[in-house]
Amino acid sequence: MFKRILIAVFLILLVSVSSLAQDSNLEKVRLADNVKRQVAARILRYQFKPRRTQTKIPLAESQVKREWLPEIKNISFELVPDEKIQNRGTEVFLLNFNDLEVEGRTYTLSVGWGNFCNASGNLWSFIVTSNKVRLWPVNGGWGSGCSGSSQPAASKPSNP
Repeated sequence: MFKRILIAVFLILLVSVSSLAQDSNLEKVRLADNVKRQVAARILRYQFKPRRTQTKIPLAESQVKREWLPEIKNISFELVPDEKIQNRGTEVFLLNFNDLEVEGRTYTLSVGWGNFCNASGNLWSFIVTSNKVRLWPVNGGWGSGCSGSSQPAASKPSNP
């Protein structure tokens, strides 16, 4: 009888430890602001080339800081508060640092147009070495949409 109890306790501990290990993979990814600045500036320069006429590009205020934004001829970036995006359904350019995927040393970021309900775009991957960023676009894309509620039905990017 004692042996069975000992085995049961061992199995419970084993399941608990593996469960805790899985939970640690779900933690939010934290990047230094200088890394986010490099990634945001390079993606924005790639996406928005200098123009002949003045153009405003709306960005979600909760996703970028003003000091991360590059200077591009005739492009001005407007930081839109989240309330305006949700209430009016305003479309903005999204740089989703809040939902980074990590595999080994490689981070994958979803960027694109939309709001916090319906959006679609492309994927970018990057690695960080000595506070330098190596960044490249990934083939494939992502999309999200709401299914009758204000929450996205599928917000995870699909990685081909």
